[in-house]
Amino acid sequence: QTIDISASQVSDFCSAVSTCTASNEQYTANLGNGSATSIAVTHSLGTKDVMVQLYDNTNFDTVYADVVRNTVDQVTVSFTSAPASNGIRILITKVS
Repeated sequence: QTIDISASQVSDFCSAVSTCTASNEQYTANLGNGSATSIAVTHSLGTKDVMVQLYDNTNFDTVYADVVRNTVDQVTVSFTSAPASNGIRILITKVS
């Protein structure tokens, strides 16, 4: 059966939905160890339909790198020079 309940009638509805969405449709992490120029990132989002964004953790500038979607759960990011330890923040968002 179908029941209709407005969001305002459910305690903490928006927070619960945001938490669920974030854990199932987004992934973030810090990258870099000072020596690797290619880094595999396992996001476990179950699709190759992901947007990948990178930024510098020091100055917050956007970082451009090559991204390969290896599997539905992993991407590999390649840089021209190795990022410093935890120097890059990766943001991965599921699109579909």
